[in-house]
Amino acid sequence: MTSEVSPVPDRTTQDDHVRPAPGVPSAPVGPPRRRRKRSSALDDVDERLVWELVRDARTSISRLAARTGLAPSTVHARVRALVGAGVLRSFHAHVDLEALGLPLQAMINVRLREDARADGRGFGVRVVRRAPVLHVYQLGGPDDYLVHVACASPGHLRDLVEDLTADPAVSSASASIVYEHLVAAEHMDHLDGLEQMRTSIA
Repeated sequence: MTSEVSPVPDRTTQDDHVRPAPGVPSAPVGPPRRRRKRSSALDDVDERLVWELVRDARTSISRLAARTGLAPSTVHARVRALVGAGVLRSFHAHVDLEALGLPLQAMINVRLREDARADGRGFGVRVVRRAPVLHVYQLGGPDDYLVHVACASPGHLRDLVEDLTADPAVSSASASIVYEHLVAAEHMDHLDGLEQMRTSIA
């Protein structure tokens, strides 16, 4: 379960706070880009900003500026541009689901009927709107979807699986209990940035 938050504003200047708004420029502003061969049009500064926000979405504009060597106003403009371009899609809080009364997480493997696979994405959009659902993954392989859920009790999970199985598009659904959920962003102190994620497996 996630909730949207913005990078923590620097209290010294209101302009430092990131507020996505209509009309956000489609490309970052600031020092000239140094193009590299990668899957996106981001330069090194953009990637550093994204990396820092992936690590901690609460990082303030002033702290981002200190880590990149740019002026706060330039960092603010670049982050807004990254939001406008869809690179930064949202800012999330990682919460303790058990503290919220949802102690049971599970992965539900779903296999669609042959005649329903042509509209497979439609199934995913329907399922992701259900209250207990955290994430929905469309798969390649014997199963068509993996649905990550957080439930209040085993009975809650059973009811959800039975409800999914009753969907006309579903051939079968089975759940596996999650014992532990580790978030990679909280264990990246040994990495320097996104380039290592693209090139390393260690």
